[in-house]
Amino acid sequence: RKLESVDEIFNDYRSDSEIGKINNAAKGSFQVSDDLRAAFQISQNLAQLTDHHFDITIGPMRNLWKQAAKEKRYPSKEEIIQAKNKVGSEAYKLVGHALHTQRDNIHFDFGGMIKGWVIDELVKELAGTDVKAALFQVGGETFCFGKSSRGVGHRLGIPNPLNPKEFYAVVTDPGTGLSA
Repeated sequence: RKLESVDEIFNDYRSDSEIGKINNAAKGSFQVSDDLRAAFQISQNLAQLTDHHFDITIGPMRNLWKQAAKEKRYPSKEEIIQAKNKVGSEAYKLVGHALHTQRDNIHFDFGGMIKGWVIDELVKELAGTDVKAALFQVGGETFCFGKSSRGVGHRLGIPNPLNPKEFYAVVTDPGTGLSA
């Protein structure tokens, strides 16, 4: 159920998700769910830790580059400037469960952190249970602990960026958990 709720809340490609409704709305105030509030708080911490290089308002820039790639071209300088002008954490403020946006059609994109966050949440749910092993894989984010069904530590392969059919490295969980 947790993974379904993540899609219902954070999928910015869906106009009916919680974040999709906010992204497609005029500027204003919105009551946000507990999970969305937590994600905003985590992303604000990540922004501070990275001197604001991590920014969940990056959607316009992502969309520009995706469209340009589809058209097999680089975006023009003007397109980049236009998209960049739509990005920035000054465009919103979170107070409790109230999100206040300062621009129409702001485009929040939690893709840079939400998969890791949901895996962390799933692992927390397992803490204190008698589950001895698990392997989670959510859109490229992987976490495992315990022994595999073959009775050995889980092995994670890291693809070679120059040749995705080869592994750059293979790491084996020593029994304490492993994330990639």
